[in-house]
Amino acid sequence: MFQQASFNSFEFIFLFLPCFLIGFHLLKKSSNSNYSHYWLIICSLLFYSWGNLSNLPILLSSLVFNYTIAQFIGPIDTQSSLRPRNLSRKFFFILGIVLNVLFLSYYKYFSYLPLGISFFTIMQIMYLVDCYEGMLKPNTLREHALVVSFFPTVTMGPILRVKNVLTQFRETANKGISLEQLAPSIALFSIGLFKKVVIADSFAIIADIGYASVSTLSTVMAWVISLSFTMQLYYDFSGYSDMAIAIAMALGIKIPINFNSPYKSKSIVEFWQRWHISFTTFITTYVYTPIVRSFKKITFKKAMLATLISMLIVGVWHGSTINFVIFGFLHGVAMVVNHYWQKKIKIKLPNYLAWFLTFIYINCTIVFFRADSFLDAIQVLTSMFNFNLVLTSPELVQLGANKLAIPPMLIGALLIFAKRNSNQIIKEFNPTLINLIGFLILAIISMIYLNSNFSQEYIYNDF
Repeated sequence: MFQQASFNSFEFIFLFLPCFLIGFHLLKKSSNSNYSHYWLIICSLLFYSWGNLSNLPILLSSLVFNYTIAQFIGPIDTQSSLRPRNLSRKFFFILGIVLNVLFLSYYKYFSYLPLGISFFTIMQIMYLVDCYEGMLKPNTLREHALVVSFFPTVTMGPILRVKNVLTQFRETANKGISLEQLAPSIALFSIGLFKKVVIADSFAIIADIGYASVSTLSTVMAWVISLSFTMQLYYDFSGYSDMAIAIAMALGIKIPINFNSPYKSKSIVEFWQRWHISFTTFITTYVYTPIVRSFKKITFKKAMLATLISMLIVGVWHGSTINFVIFGFLHGVAMVVNHYWQKKIKIKLPNYLAWFLTFIYINCTIVFFRADSFLDAIQVLTSMFNFNLVLTSPELVQLGANKLAIPPMLIGALLIFAKRNSNQIIKEFNPTLINLIGFLILAIISMIYLNSNFSQEYIYNDF
């Protein structure tokens, strides 16, 4: 069986997923649709804990804790009689938020990193806020477990808003799914799998070679490896997101898209509107907005300060090292400059120049995301802009030794300019014979690469 919860494994694709889907839809047709929910919870917990059972108590303790806190902070008419009369809803709300942040911080920065902890903790913080503000009633334990442990999203998102998903589970109770509805799900899963195991993992081969020897990089190789990781990061994470959305579609559930061609962006602000969208929405709604509202009088300078603080939090969320702090700071500064340019300078750059400057800046900042240390990041960036260095013979040999990686890398580089992304393709999907053959070919190629030594773990498993 698979070593860790992962979509890119033969065991998941040919054993776990078919068994789960068949069981889920058979149980949905039963007299009690709750049976299908219990099946989903059991399968989700099995998926999450496979390969590392020690993760399971952490997920369960977080789930039960937040379920309990929500009972104390929900709307007055639904509150549990267990809440002590001398303690207010606000007390339990603050307690819940603080303990969630401490819980996440401990495991993220002082202990080992349990799978998906950043994602299911953020989702439950959003849930507590929504309960406290009266936007939804506290879940039953079954409902809360259903959404929090939801295996398509529990490890790497997209980050779900609880009320949106629960509403869909309630509305689709006892409803089956047709082959016509299942076809776009299979197509999107094939696209996501191809993105991950063919394109992302091919870029990873080259990126890993370069970042393992940063002190000897030529100018050309420094650009090759920096661009390789920039591409790997996108195709790895967006590929996962496509597969997560596809699996949810197969259940009759619509979850939010997480990527919308981010490398087509013509500004840093636009980039964060297109990149990791569910996380950006969380930061905007639950971090940036409360910071802005904390000021007595909102000014442009204060709004920009809130932007910078929010992006520093984005950096720290990804990791505790100085590299992630720098990554967040650089993106925060770029967003401030972007807003200032739009508000004060008001000079519109040509589209091609705006895109080029944005992409190069993103690529340079992602070096800090990938490098093992601050000094390594500086070494890579120095080599990138030291134009006296040329591609060396050993580097040519290293590139030549990975011929199978080159075609997928070229495809990946071209696809970022494609007219339609995976979201748009599936939105307009027509299950014709030619389309089905095309997606079957994608799946077969993915299986070949999955069976090779190219296959790697997901990058965001470490966040």
